[in-house]
Amino acid sequence: MSNKIGTNAINLIAIEKEIRKDYVGIIPKAKLRSKLKNIKLSDFNNIIRYLELSNQIYVSEKGIVWIQNDNKQLRTILSDCKRKGRIYE
Repeated sequence: MSNKIGTNAINLIAIEKEIRKDYVGIIPKAKLRSKLKNIKLSDFNNIIRYLELSNQIYVSEKGIVWIQNDNKQLRTILSDCKRKGRIYE
């Protein structure tokens, strides 16, 4: 049994890196696609859909924006507020 990452996981990581890398704002989908020509279009669209459904990106008519927040302080504050009843699910 090998410990290799599948090609879809490698493609997912490549797309994530490209979206997060240089763009503070919106990256047009066509520009992202042109930078990742080695990924099949169907795989590209499936990965974009997965990232959107998992609330990591927001896709609009203008392009794609990374919205997942990795700030540990923010997560701590939100969990503290939830414990104290200031935030409800």
